[in-house]
Formats: sequence, structure tokens, C-alpha cells
Amino acid sequence: GVVIAHLKESGYLGTRKKFVYVGQSWGRMIAESVMGQEVFKSRDEVENLILSTADRIIVYTQAEKEIISRLYFVKTNAIQKRICIIPLGVDQKIFNPQLRQKNRSELRKIYLGDLSNTVNFFMLARFAPQKGQKMAIEAFAQVLQENPMLSLSLSLFGTLPHEEKSMTKREYFKSSMEYVSSLPLNLQKRIKFHGSVFSLHACAVGDIFLGPSLYETWFLSLNEAMACGLPTIVSDIPILREVAGEGNCFVDPRSIISIKEAMLKMVTSETFREAMASYNLQQSKDYTWENSTKALIEVFNEVMDET
Repeated sequence: GVVIAHLKESGYLGTRKKFVYVGQSWGRMIAESVMGQEVFKSRDEVENLILSTADRIIVYTQAEKEIISRLYFVKTNAIQKRICIIPLGVDQKIFNPQLRQKNRSELRKIYLGDLSNTVNFFMLARFAPQKGQKMAIEAFAQVLQENPMLSLSLSLFGTLPHEEKSMTKREYFKSSMEYVSSLPLNLQKRIKFHGSVFSLHACAVGDIFLGPSLYETWFLSLNEAMACGLPTIVSDIPILREVAGEGNCFVDPRSIISIKEAMLKMVTSETFREAMASYNLQQSKDYTWENSTKALIEVFNEVMDET
């Protein structure tokens, strides 16, 4: 995308060629604004070049569109007309309540062992600071320490740091493991690290999706859990309010207490849990790859029809 933008800016592509930019570059800017990291000048220049050059810019949410307006030094009015919102989706032939249930009993024995009869909170994300695994672990531990009679477990699915080069992610994983090791043995055994697995397996094993991320550009695993008819707990940030729907269960991703209280409410109120599952299933109906593809094709056709 950057190369095409540069060529068009330089006139090498000619005035009749069209350029549609589809990407998650804005997610990096969200991260930097949330976590207080410096925005590199070269990156800022590249993003501005794309914004000022592309005939259409594809984003996933209204919140993302507003972020672009706040963070980039471009002519806002002109840019707004060229930004198209196309939600992402999941393959609902795979992610649905029926397939989730198909091998659930067997998969729970494989992944949970003697914890098969517990209520299982699960996270489905690469292990990284912005995903909030350590906060979730600490909140989970507090729930059990304060309510020892509850039958709970926590599963962490996703790429582990030893599979990546990032020292930041490795240190984060190390500190999380050190915290788990400091817990009493009866709590330690209730927290399981599974590494990368097929997403449907994670949804089949888990009972309640947990996603206290600091930021997201969409959060596809959340959609997968919702399409499977699962209750969810996610961060109270604009993009996830749009994706998950205002009726979802939101938490402050920087507050262990907020996460803990949501977890406790979810496991102690079956009515609340069932209502959330039903809401999520309905909310996810329009999030399909078919809808996303159709909308993107319409944008391509519209751009090519312009003179």
C-alpha cells in the first residue's frame, strides 16, 4: 500500500489509476496514543501520504474513522468523504453454537483434564501486554481467593512469546508466570496456558470469553466467541463498544477490581450469563465474511466507475 501510494503521488501511475487502501496501520497509532509511546516521524509521514493519496480508505469501525480525524494532520473534511467503514466478520458455517457443542465434552477432557466440570473463563489472543492476560490472571486469582467455593478455571489460548522475537512480550509472559508461581498450588492448577490452537476448540472448551485489551482494531476472536453464542467480558473502549454492542459486559482494562467484579457477576448470575449469550448471538449475525466481501467489492466498483 505504501509503495502504491508513493508511486501515485509521484505521478508514475497516471491520473486514471485508482487506489484503495485496506489495512490496520491505524491500530499502531491507537496503541501509541493509549500507551503513551512516541509517534515516529517517518511513520507519521507514511500514514499521511496514504491518507492524502488513496481514493478510498477502508476502516472497520466508526470509532476508527474518528481516531484518524484526531490523530492525523490531513484535511479532515476531504478525508472523511473517502473513508469507508466495512466491518469484518467470521465464517459462521464454522463458528456457531451447533459446531461448538459437537466435540465439546471430548475437547474439555483434553484441555482441562480434571477441571472439566468447572466454569471456564478463556482468553484467545497472542500473549502480549496490550491483551491484558496478566490483569485477567490477577483478577481471576482474586475471585477465587475471595470465593473459594466457586468451581472455576482460566484458559489462555494464543501464541506464546517463545514463538516470537519480541523481548517485551517475553518479559511480560515471564512476569505473568512468576505471578502464577507465587499463588497457592490449588489456584495455580486452575490456570492453564495452552498456546496456539484452532479458535473453535478454544470456544468449545471455554464458557465465558475474557478480553480486557488496552486497544483493538477489531478483535476477531471476540466475534468468533459471540457467533458461538458465548457470554463475553471486554474492555470499555470505543471500538469494542461498537463491535460488541452497547449491551455487552464492559470493564476497565486497567482495573483488576473492574475485571474481577464482572467475572464474579458472570459466574454467580446464570440469568445474566444466558442473556449475554443470547445478545451476542444476535449481535454477531451481520458479522460475516460474505457481507464484508460484498461491501468491499461495492467500494472497488464505485471507485472504478468514477471519472
